[in-house]
Amino acid sequence: MRGRTLALTALALTLGVAPGLATAHDGHAHGMEPILGTVAHIEGNRLDVADPDGKTVSVTLTSATTYFRGTTEAKRTDLKAGLRVAVEVAHGKAGLEAKVVRMGASEEVVWTCPMHPEVKSAGPGKCPKCGMHLEKKKA
Repeated sequence: MRGRTLALTALALTLGVAPGLATAHDGHAHGMEPILGTVAHIEGNRLDVADPDGKTVSVTLTSATTYFRGTTEAKRTDLKAGLRVAVEVAHGKAGLEAKVVRMGASEEVVWTCPMHPEVKSAGPGKCPKCGMHLEKKKA
């Protein structure tokens, strides 16, 4: 049990969710439950989330569902398999309905020149100023 609590707390911190939200209903409206894990599958209005124990929970995405990446508003189309999420759900007509989907902060990778950091590229290559190979950096 302690290992699961630590794993959920670590996941919550990674997603920018307060640690108290990873357990019970602290900070949530009555009836809201958090689901923490990774997107296993998304199709139509169904989102399958695999929790740290390997169980998959299916939730319905509605027109009222809101999406965030870190603290910035996001879109449903930003959801991809393998992405870490914290989904606040409530019981509705279609079973579990997502009210808020919080995605992990983007770990976008850019390629830069070690001598000319202003040179940036979406992929590997050579610096147009000095010819050095570009190196991977997190944005």
